[in-house]
Amino acid sequence: MKEGKAQGYWDEQLAYITEKRNHQTRDAINKIARLVVDYCVKHQIGTVVFGWNQGQRQEAKLGKTTQSFVQIPTAKLKERIKQLCEEYRINFVEAEESYTSKTSFLDGDFLPTFGAKPEGWTTSEKRIKPA
Repeated sequence: MKEGKAQGYWDEQLAYITEKRNHQTRDAINKIARLVVDYCVKHQIGTVVFGWNQGQRQEAKLGKTTQSFVQIPTAKLKERIKQLCEEYRINFVEAEESYTSKTSFLDGDFLPTFGAKPEGWTTSEKRIKPA
């Protein structure tokens, strides 16, 4: 709706649909977070590990597409899950997940954080293909 309009363009219809999307997003985040925590409580899971890469959205390469990138508030979801985990005394661990597709826990591979990869770092090169 703002396409082709001035930088500061805003009207009642934009305000309405923005508010509606914000309400829907907040509702979805609360429901997803509740689903995760309820599952953990039901199955006696004591730790939630949330994979997170700082700036992952800003660095996303979409290629050639005609669609606009719509932001998904992953940070809000992370914070809501963290709040509920604290309330239910479930451990919440935020894990930086760079290089996870290249390493194997079972083979004892060291997993460096993004930007801190040591010189000469290699993996076991063993990966299991999904069945």
